Amino acid sequence: MTFQEGLRLTEFASKLEEAHIIDSAQDFLVYVNTKAKSEFKSQFPFLKHAPDQNLEGYIFPDTYA
Repeated sequence: MTFQEGLRLTEFASKLEEAHIIDSAQDFLVYVNTKAKSEFKSQFPFLKHAPDQNLEGYIFPDTYA
C-alpha cells in the first residue's frame, strides 16, 4: 500500500478500509486519536514531542508491505 505525501489521516483510514486492511476507517481514527497516542509515544522516542491532539503528520508517506 502506498501513501502519497499530503494525504490526511482520514484519507489514510479510507485507503486502509478500501483495501480491507482494517474493518472500519472510523474505528481506526478513534484508535489513532486516543489509545495509539499514549501507546506510540511511550514506544517511539521521536513521538515524545508530538502534539496531544492527534498523530497527524507522523505517519510518513511511503510504501508499506
